[in-house]
Amino acid sequence: MRPLARRFAPALALPLLLATTVRTAAAQSLTGEWRMSGTQAGRAVAARLDLAADPAGGFTVQRSFRFTGDPTTYGWSGRGIWASGALHVLFVASRDQVPTRPGFFAPGAGTLRVWGLYQLSGDGRRLSGAWQVDEPSPRWGQDSGERPSGRSSVPYDYFLSTPFVRVELNGSPRTMLFDTGANTTAVDTAAARAIGLAPAGSSTVAGTTGTLAVQNARVDRMRLGAATAANVVVTLQDLSGFLAPRNGPEEGLLGTDFIGRFLVTLAYDRGTITLEPPAPASARGLALPPLGRGSRSVPLPVVNGIPRLALRLDDGIDADFSIDTGLGYEETEAVFLSITEETWNRLRARNPALAPERYFTVRGMGGVVNLPIARIASVSLGGFRVSRPWVVVQPRVGTFAAPGAPGLVGNNFLRRLREVRFDFAGQRLEFRP
Repeated sequence: MRPLARRFAPALALPLLLATTVRTAAAQSLTGEWRMSGTQAGRAVAARLDLAADPAGGFTVQRSFRFTGDPTTYGWSGRGIWASGALHVLFVASRDQVPTRPGFFAPGAGTLRVWGLYQLSGDGRRLSGAWQVDEPSPRWGQDSGERPSGRSSVPYDYFLSTPFVRVELNGSPRTMLFDTGANTTAVDTAAARAIGLAPAGSSTVAGTTGTLAVQNARVDRMRLGAATAANVVVTLQDLSGFLAPRNGPEEGLLGTDFIGRFLVTLAYDRGTITLEPPAPASARGLALPPLGRGSRSVPLPVVNGIPRLALRLDDGIDADFSIDTGLGYEETEAVFLSITEETWNRLRARNPALAPERYFTVRGMGGVVNLPIARIASVSLGGFRVSRPWVVVQPRVGTFAAPGAPGLVGNNFLRRLREVRFDFAGQRLEFRP
């Protein structure tokens, strides 16, 4: 292979005034996010390129990537110019961000320069390139990718520590709780009558405080932003006792029978929910490009439609938790976790002094219950740690009645992760704290 650095060096040494060519139509179409795949050090890699226009006339370029089967995220930072019909980039990477071969890294400390050359397809839809480390070792790689397609971002209202969105049911917009803790979408009975949904059949649903017999109905078309689903069977429930933003009624719970059809990104720092088509079945064994530099990936088992996380409590007790974005206790920056009596007993065996400090009165599907709460030392996920969270001890009823039932983790904890991506099909959770 002809050394790339020798080819790139003259172009990258050009005065940045020449980079005014980035104002061409082709270069302007480069800005934004690109999802890339390719090879690096002989291994399959999934990458993300983020390009932003630089005031000096060039680009700032971030390359985040990971190897298939490896949750570790790597990241390079670079400057680029558009010249001679291509994007020329000089990345700066720490030595441990430039793998040499599987399981090994370049020795020593300090940084390396990495030269990159990317070309845009004639229709502006595909970006392809290659890079090489600026040193004698033969380390190089190549990428090719497109912009994410079919993506829809919508704002949400954060109310009582839960996200609410406007969902169209048969063309009628309704305020619904975005609820990963519900595997079936529910519509308030009064809203269902207004929309014209006719009851059809019945079922039983389990909540955190008990079970409930409900009627079913069919929604011909459900829409959130540009994300749609047809012929969705929903349950009809009386939600009149629950409030929504602006003191309006809660008109439904949007469950994972809809949410789980998409790749979902909850950006707590931006107040948006993004939905896009999942990866095709043939590509689900490959890693998705990272959310960005510093992001982390952990397993996300999906059980009966509900996503789960394995969290570590008090630096020594591992427990499973269902992710419930519909779980809200109060407006607070504190972290709350709902745990089972079994997990509570394990915590007390480790720390006999642990005892309830106060109680919550909670209204749920099965009625009103008083729940003891206490502070523990920590909760951690994938190397991210939060000190002094509250745990809420749940009685053995409803979803907590079964042996080995998981706890619940909601937005008070997820917000600390800043940006969270649910890959239901690939069963991975990505977050960027």
